[in-house]
Amino acid sequence: YSVKLLLPKQYPVACHTDYIGQGSTFVAIKGFATNGVSFVSRAIEKGATCIVLEQAEQLSQATLDCVHQNGVKIQRVANARKALAQLSAQAADFPAKKLKIIGITGTKGKTTVATLIYLCLNALGINAQLVSTPGGVSFLGALSDFGKDDSTVSVCEFSSWDLEGAQEEMRSPSVSVLTSLFADHLDRHKNMKEYASAKALIFQFQKNNDLLIIPKDNLQIRSLTRSAPSRIIEVDGSFALAQPLKIKGEHNQMNVAL
Repeated sequence: YSVKLLLPKQYPVACHTDYIGQGSTFVAIKGFATNGVSFVSRAIEKGATCIVLEQAEQLSQATLDCVHQNGVKIQRVANARKALAQLSAQAADFPAKKLKIIGITGTKGKTTVATLIYLCLNALGINAQLVSTPGGVSFLGALSDFGKDDSTVSVCEFSSWDLEGAQEEMRSPSVSVLTSLFADHLDRHKNMKEYASAKALIFQFQKNNDLLIIPKDNLQIRSLTRSAPSRIIEVDGSFALAQPLKIKGEHNQMNVAL
């Protein structure tokens, strides 16, 4: 299967200069290989009028000169990643609070499951859209490109960083899917507990009539979701198939079930 997403070339708020345009706000986030502070001048060249920095970040004299010469505003924050989510949500008029969202997260399988759900909904005649956020922008900003109200179901794939950065701006989706949980991305999280806690945000703010779908007999996920306020549905991937799956791999039988 193939699903093509057409996304804007620029956003009101971004942390990558590829998505910066005239009047944009550039949020300088410190990554593991690079620091957004190094790209402030480039962001200004592309039209950024506001630069968001964490309190401890310092700009070189050359960058400061560029800021002053172009009349660019500097905004200091405690946490740049959270600021990216908050400013993106504000610029997009808080789309996550208006849209009907099915949220999918997990160490593995989330892209496949999100795509399968999207294709199934469309096959059933339900107006749906697949939302996958490009690196460099918050999904809260990207959501505004896919719809303005709940007439369309937005099927959203969330990374742990998406969920962690936006927890203050987004309620948990009314339908959430947690595909898997493995010891991964520990270069970005302090430990497995922190990583699992980030994933748990997909259901932490659900209501008691919301749905959380998880794989059956996964003890780690069962333990994590024990405190979920919503209705939990455990899915068994060991079902008989009428015909072979077109997508290869035994793991995809569980992905199809989810």
